Amino acid sequence: MATTEISITVERPIEEVFAYVVAIENLHEWTPVILDSWPLSGNPPEVGSTYMVKAEFMGKTMEIPSEVTGYEPNRLYAYKSHGSLAYEDAITFQETEAGTLVTEHINMKSKGRFSRLLDPLKLIISKRSHQNNQQLLKTILEAGKVVVLA
Repeated sequence: MATTEISITVERPIEEVFAYVVAIENLHEWTPVILDSWPLSGNPPEVGSTYMVKAEFMGKTMEIPSEVTGYEPNRLYAYKSHGSLAYEDAITFQETEAGTLVTEHINMKSKGRFSRLLDPLKLIISKRSHQNNQQLLKTILEAGKVVVLA
């Protein structure tokens, strides 16, 4: 299993940042590899809710079923994906003087011997992608994106 952690501070209230991140319909706005996403169950999300993500990764378009594995309002949002590119992501939110610290804890799980050999490369690509996603999230929210709080 390959793991990494990345963080960014978003100069917005924790409630707004959390609400935006957990809204499945917003994923494609701040995660460019995601072309579309939709809930399959549990909207708004809760532990056990499922959703589908249509993504393009390393030149391939795929539909990836995912499941919410952790949900604590304004504190934690965790999910895992299923399929050939299985991974787990736990996103924590912490209020700071500067705004909201968003930290992602990413675990990638490869299936198959050959696929596991590529884990270091996948991790580098994934980390760079998630850093770009976080920067885009920061840009969108700090530019004044209207967030509807549930």
